[in-house]
Amino acid sequence: MTERQARLILTEFGRRMRVENYIVATDGNLSIRIGDKIIISPSGLAKDRLNPDDFVVINQEGQKIRGSRSPSTEWPVHTAAYQARPETCCVLHAHPLYATAFASAGLALEPPFLTEIRDTIGRVPLVPFAEPGSRLLAENLRPFLSESPVCLLENHGLVATGATVDEAWFNLERAEHFAHILYLKKNLLTGE
Repeated sequence: MTERQARLILTEFGRRMRVENYIVATDGNLSIRIGDKIIISPSGLAKDRLNPDDFVVINQEGQKIRGSRSPSTEWPVHTAAYQARPETCCVLHAHPLYATAFASAGLALEPPFLTEIRDTIGRVPLVPFAEPGSRLLAENLRPFLSESPVCLLENHGLVATGATVDEAWFNLERAEHFAHILYLKKNLLTGE
């Protein structure tokens, strides 16, 4: 994949994240790794309004290589994900409604009772809270990503990774779908 192709793909997936209500306003961020470079969304812009030239290229240390904008403040999360999961090509950080509700309630998405979840993403662990954009959040996330391609961030949202962009997207969709089913299941069992 070329850098230009990555920018076009990220533009499309930024729009998809908004259309699916996985993000609102200027929330969320996304990136693709090509070799030792990371093409990442800029800070402070609505992801559904980005054009390919808005994306920023950084290295694994978060230093800007190319771009007129500042990289997402969540770049430490992205670099941690690429380090924890070497096969990863894409990282998506979003705030989908049901998964974020579980994250805000301090609940992991477990056990993975649906066979589709068990056989794909498995357990979705809860990463202890740290301020968004902090290196502590990235450090808290790293060990959890070693066991799962998707993690909830306490009081924040989720991070989904994948060896391809489609796989990262499917992992995000699966986690939100599972959170929705788990929420409904809990309500049915408690009669609420």
